Amino acid sequence: MSWIRRSARPPGVVTVSILVAALLTAQVAAVMADPSFQANLDVATRALNLRSDEVAGEIHGQATVTQTFRAALPNLSRVEVRLATYARVDDVSLRLELRSASSGRLVRVAQAPPGAVEDNTFHTFEFDPIPESEGIQYVATLRSPDARPGNALTAWVGRCNCYPSGHLILNGVQRYDLDMALQVGYATAAENWLTELLNRLSQYKPRFFKGSIFVLLMLLWLIFAIVA
Repeated sequence: MSWIRRSARPPGVVTVSILVAALLTAQVAAVMADPSFQANLDVATRALNLRSDEVAGEIHGQATVTQTFRAALPNLSRVEVRLATYARVDDVSLRLELRSASSGRLVRVAQAPPGAVEDNTFHTFEFDPIPESEGIQYVATLRSPDARPGNALTAWVGRCNCYPSGHLILNGVQRYDLDMALQVGYATAAENWLTELLNRLSQYKPRFFKGSIFVLLMLLWLIFAIVA
């Protein structure tokens, strides 16, 4: 009787497989440890633009910053904007007004009280979910009636057409070359945590992985798993 001995796996394949698996495990662990992920398992977050090239200017009086966008899912329940304080302590409030783009009707209002905004950080404006939001075009406007020059907040924008389904409106002027640094959230069932985890992994979270690198790691892991 003859025995056929299976060839051992090449050391290089094993090493790369272990490395890729370790990197993926580290990324998943980092995302799941993020307090915002743990606290918002019932919210599906979608990034519209994460690029921040410059600030839009102080928001006060008639100076407003507006972004149009189309809701991808039902139950729109939050808008997250990357804001800035100019490294100051600003004792002003910031109001987000959400309107229907087609009718101009005011749909939701949310407000950040004085001192609530952190410099260069995404601030979450929460409101009651909008059940029929999917496919609807909205207009999100930031205004601050109690602010004044030198004591005002601002929003970060990307100098790009990063979000083709919407555009920036700066002080009433439409700017198709700019987009607000913006994310939106949809109220969802907690059992969709795996879908939300995969979505966050693809949205540069944590930031030492870019989306393309994450996809490449997944492909490498699959290839070496088959070869090995």
